[in-house]
Amino acid sequence: MKAAFNTEPRQFEIRDVPKPEPAHGEVLVRVRACGICGADKHEFAGKRPARIAGHEFAGEVEGLGPGVPAHVKVGQRVCVAPITTAGVLGYSRPGGFAEYCTAPASALVSLPDHVSFADGALTEPVAVGVHASTRTTVEGRTCVVFGAGTIGLVTALCCRAKGAREVWIVDVQQRYLEVAAALGLRSVNSESDSDLKELPQGGVEVSFECVGNVDAVLDAALRVTCRSGSVVVLTTGHTKGIPTHLLLSRQLTVYGSMGTTMDELQEAVGLIASGRVPVKPLTNVTFPLGRMNEAFAATVGAQKVMVTP
Repeated sequence: MKAAFNTEPRQFEIRDVPKPEPAHGEVLVRVRACGICGADKHEFAGKRPARIAGHEFAGEVEGLGPGVPAHVKVGQRVCVAPITTAGVLGYSRPGGFAEYCTAPASALVSLPDHVSFADGALTEPVAVGVHASTRTTVEGRTCVVFGAGTIGLVTALCCRAKGAREVWIVDVQQRYLEVAAALGLRSVNSESDSDLKELPQGGVEVSFECVGNVDAVLDAALRVTCRSGSVVVLTTGHTKGIPTHLLLSRQLTVYGSMGTTMDELQEAVGLIASGRVPVKPLTNVTFPLGRMNEAFAATVGAQKVMVTP
């Protein structure tokens, strides 16, 4: 089979390698679509041991190892939870930037026939948004999401799907905000509106920080949150930490949000399948596996790049 190995910073090599054999309790998945995650972009920029990355993928079950439950069938359309009992796909074990991948049967989530593989590959990012939107109550509350990348957008869409009264999304990149507007989200360009005057004057009830590595964004998320409100942080890299004067004076509650559960992945598939979280507009560039270097280069400025092995 063909697989993409990250051999040098920002460089991939397509290699012919043996098709993997599923171990006990595992299945062989024919990968049909795999997204490039924001975390992948940071990983690929540095020097790492050559490996097959990719943890946002969907495909079809093509083979069964011994001990696989009877409800798992060859031909079943699935997405795969990246964090498994046998390692993390794309990190400690080979991932989805290949024609085939093995995974524990317990990590599979079935995809309805009408959900495309490209949309199904976005199940894991949507589940991250599901998890974030359940860290505190969003139903009936005003919410703002900082960062209109994929995670920010799906978090905003999940808040809306869970009954948030109003949802804003803030970014400096107008092209990202145009996608947000097309999805029916209220967008604020913080470059032209540095004081965020378009947000409610008394503050929003829940803020989500989905940018990372920018202390000013975390500060802004706290600043625009009303008294006794909540701030949900999905990212790392804030060197200054949390400004405690805002935390104390407004009696804010800060939640961390990381990862997903199998139940949240199932919920994410349901949200995608029903159209309540419309993910199709998020994927604006698709490349075959053989053009992996072009795919990675296209992540600069693209909302979501999808690779089709």
